Amino acid sequence: MPRGPEDHDGYASSLEPTAFGADRRLRVLVVEDSVLDAQLVEANLADSQLGPYIDVQHVKSLADAEKLLAGETFDCILLDLGLPDGVGPQNVNYLRERNRKIPIVVMTGDDRDESGLRAIHYGAQEYLIKGQVEGDALTRIIRHATERNRLVMELEALREREYFLATHDPLTNLPNRQLFRDRAELALAQARRHDQKVALCFIDLDGFKPVNDIYGHAVGDELLRRVANELAHEVRQTDTVARIGGDEFAILLMPAGGRSEIENLAQRFAQRISDIQRVLDHDVHIAASVGVALYPEHSHTVDELLQHADMAMYCAKGARDKSVCTYDEKIAEAPASHARLAVELGKALNSDQLLPFYQPWWDIDEDRMAGVEVLARWQTPNGELIYPDDFLPATDNSSHLLELGKRMLTQAAQQWVRWREQNIVPPRVEVNLSLRELREQSYLEALLEASERAGLPASQLQIQISGRDLLRNRDTVTGNRIGYLRAQGVRIGLGNVDINTPAALLAPWQIDSIRLSRSWLPHDAAKGLNGQGRVLERMQEVARGKQCDLIVNGVETDSHYRTLREAGCRYLQGFWRAPASDGTALARLLRQAR
Repeated sequence: MPRGPEDHDGYASSLEPTAFGADRRLRVLVVEDSVLDAQLVEANLADSQLGPYIDVQHVKSLADAEKLLAGETFDCILLDLGLPDGVGPQNVNYLRERNRKIPIVVMTGDDRDESGLRAIHYGAQEYLIKGQVEGDALTRIIRHATERNRLVMELEALREREYFLATHDPLTNLPNRQLFRDRAELALAQARRHDQKVALCFIDLDGFKPVNDIYGHAVGDELLRRVANELAHEVRQTDTVARIGGDEFAILLMPAGGRSEIENLAQRFAQRISDIQRVLDHDVHIAASVGVALYPEHSHTVDELLQHADMAMYCAKGARDKSVCTYDEKIAEAPASHARLAVELGKALNSDQLLPFYQPWWDIDEDRMAGVEVLARWQTPNGELIYPDDFLPATDNSSHLLELGKRMLTQAAQQWVRWREQNIVPPRVEVNLSLRELREQSYLEALLEASERAGLPASQLQIQISGRDLLRNRDTVTGNRIGYLRAQGVRIGLGNVDINTPAALLAPWQIDSIRLSRSWLPHDAAKGLNGQGRVLERMQEVARGKQCDLIVNGVETDSHYRTLREAGCRYLQGFWRAPASDGTALARLLRQAR
């Protein structure tokens, strides 16, 4: 675990002075090359009232003192300024550098006070003139020096603690945003001088909010501490790991290697986090989106590095097949590109260039098409098909998203009626909604009205919500909207669900189907499921417990089909049986399936 303020050197705070006596002997180290002077000091200490409780050791040089201090501790050092291996106040500095906790009282033969005062400037607590201090006066000087040093050390420890609390996150003990910025500024300055590279990784946790909401803050806090610990163990001493927000972390790599090396390391960060699957006896499922920006390739200031790494992180968050994204020109141009694309998309909606395609899923127990997922395709005037991943980002902050969803449902409902008019038993229709669409009550009412007007009964409609989005955003509004739809007879599907998702995260939701993401399926399933069989069984138990269908997506080969059938999977979707197609092509497939 990263170090906390209590781990830093310093004395425990106490208002009581140290009481020397039978229970606590006073240990004094005399560093004096003159045996006669050392014997005189020892005799004076022995003659004092505290004498029976004083232990004295004598060495003749700084080197001998250093060796002794390496294995023993003392309450005070009486230091001569004229030694064979050191002369003057620098002797104080020499010993202070090796042990700052032990107070030093300087012994000098210079009665003009100059060398003694200079020694105090170097860190001595007191000085005395040889031959002028005896007995109780000597022990009083030693005790005063001991107390002053204790108070100084406590003050320094308090200042260190105040600085630590001001510059570190109190939950994880990691540097906070301000300290991270300071270190990044220093790293860039050093990189400019030495022609080095610097990398900044911006990390956002996916799935933290549901863990916090379902299990409580104690589990959420422990999860953040675990993440901090995992990341801290993955970096070098020259790197910096910081918590800069609620579930946001940043890592400064200095010096940084090549781009592929950095991306591999960023992938390890993401893997370390996703490997955390149990916290305080609770199953958790989190992932990480990591954005990477490089100096001097992408940025020349700390603000630019943070901004570009943040943009890359959102790129990773929006990707379906990767958790790490490195900033590049394409990401830089994305806002302007999205703006241009949004304009073109508006024109396409007005000219009916957005078409529904239908991706069936199958009930292999009954050998029938169980339903079709409606997927939007943009068909340009020259006949080119543009897929959702290439144009949906342009709808995020525009009215096009709502219009597109309504348009797809209306056209799919009309197609369902045409299939029925052709004496084809039409399958259930599933449309995808974003959280933004789901949360707008008036929009949901308009969707259902459009569906009913087109002739599609609510009982034949299923609405799919991204599992990644829903499990990240557990709130009352979302739950109420789902309840409203189900009350109208609409089925609710949870899509793109990771197979390792804990049952507790799925428990609160009233759903009718769970569609697993395709990422867990091996490319060739002829040899089995690569150790995922037990995980699949657990997810099947979850589906049975919720009395909902479990749909396996990404079934592309006969080996997938055979292996999943043997594993007891009933609902399969993928190119293995049929790709997504328009309504006419799907009608032919429906006739063949009768």
